[in-house]
Amino acid sequence: MKKKIVISNGCNNNCSFCIVPFVRGKEKYKSLYNIILEIYVKKIVISVLLGQNVSSYNFKNLFFKKKIYFDNLIKFLDKIYFLKKIDFITSNPKDFLKKNFIKNIFSNSKISKYLHLPLQSGSNKVLKDMKRKYNIKEYSNIVTKIKKISKKFFFGTDIMINFFETIKDFKKTIKIINYFKYDKIYFFKYCSMPNTLAYYNIKKYKNYTKLKINILKKISKNNIIINSIKMLGKKIKIIVIKKNEKIYICRSYNNRKVYVSSKKKIDIYSVLNVRILNFYNKVLFGINES
Repeated sequence: MKKKIVISNGCNNNCSFCIVPFVRGKEKYKSLYNIILEIYVKKIVISVLLGQNVSSYNFKNLFFKKKIYFDNLIKFLDKIYFLKKIDFITSNPKDFLKKNFIKNIFSNSKISKYLHLPLQSGSNKVLKDMKRKYNIKEYSNIVTKIKKISKKFFFGTDIMINFFETIKDFKKTIKIINYFKYDKIYFFKYCSMPNTLAYYNIKKYKNYTKLKINILKKISKNNIIINSIKMLGKKIKIIVIKKNEKIYICRSYNNRKVYVSSKKKIDIYSVLNVRILNFYNKVLFGINES
């Protein structure tokens, strides 16, 4: 079954718009032992690792001479025989700039082929004001490196509008969204929160909030259709979740729901290769070819 595992709490990043460090404090990490124990006790087949900044995980105790970083954690979990798929959310792009970090994570066989990688803005100026600690070129390089590992990768992101942005800044965000064809986008309207760094530096711009949200929603819907079309005829790996009459309801490794027809009986939580024949919005329809 799909289960969420909280591996960290708090955040050390101090983005200028975010109140999490003030509310939840500095990052604290669940021990490697307790994470693995939770998976075994609950018999977790699909795990979702959670944290305000899950990719910054680093744990050390007397049993380990070296720190266990997030990429090390993924390698440990990849070896659990009944664990079929590993998802994680939410990560910070700056962590993926570390040497070999991307290769060490996404070369594992059970890792999800979907990554939620918050962009927040397509403007370097806005990212700097947000204190996000990466720029558009670095972000683009991360996506490019991951796609080299698997072309079937899908990406999701967070976009914040009205954070001291001009129309020029917003147009840059649209350009990036169109370029990367995100499969899921969460939109957030900037809300000034007390104690955050941005709270003390309020600037006034024309917001055009409704117009911006409508534009982003339309682009997002188009990107989903484009990604679905690209899947047609492709063979992809899926996990069987449950059966509904003659149809098996499955989940692809890039986090799409997939309806699969099969002449053979399929066991729940089986990992199969299916060929995609059709789609409706985000739902894919395929046939078992395993």
